[in-house]
Amino acid sequence: MVARHHDVPLHRHASNPILTAAAWPYAVHTVFNAGATRLADGTTLLLCRVEDRSGLSHLCAARSANGVDGWVIDPEPTLRPDPERHPEELWGIEDPR
Repeated sequence: MVARHHDVPLHRHASNPILTAAAWPYAVHTVFNAGATRLADGTTLLLCRVEDRSGLSHLCAARSANGVDGWVIDPEPTLRPDPERHPEELWGIEDPR
């Protein structure tokens, strides 16, 4: 797949997907789409939607110096759903963007 951003072709990395459930430091079912940004120090930060083994989604941060490998994933969920305060989160947090 080739996409364009400001007339620069973008290609999927050969190792796609670069993060999977097997990389997680705690038990999860799967890893979905992430919100992404580059921090001031050049670190790539992903806020990943992760589904736990019960089927609920939460968000978890992952950081990499080059945005491809060497990911450091938070040891526990970064943002858990709170359906008592936010009823729309009854089934989890679905979209990190």
